[in-house]
Amino acid sequence: MIKILHTLMEAANAGLTDAVRKEAEKVLGILSEAYGDADGGYVAVCDNFQDAQQHLKSKRAENLLPEWKRPLDGTYEAALYLLGDDYSLILIYRKEC
Repeated sequence: MIKILHTLMEAANAGLTDAVRKEAEKVLGILSEAYGDADGGYVAVCDNFQDAQQHLKSKRAENLLPEWKRPLDGTYEAALYLLGDDYSLILIYRKEC
């Protein structure tokens, strides 16, 4: 399952774990400050790595390398993909064990 988040309110009401919610809110806050109504990108929270890869494929971005990748906690990882000059996607997904 994939949850697409565009606003801070969506992140707050999405039922995410604390670490994932905080990261989503941080990213969406930065996008909101930079682009006003978050037209600069979004956060996709995926249940697993395969869902994250499928989402990238749906955006024709499966061959892109992330600008950065970092663990959020012992379970989730976040990665930034630049989909265009002014558009970003933050994927947050459950790490493979």
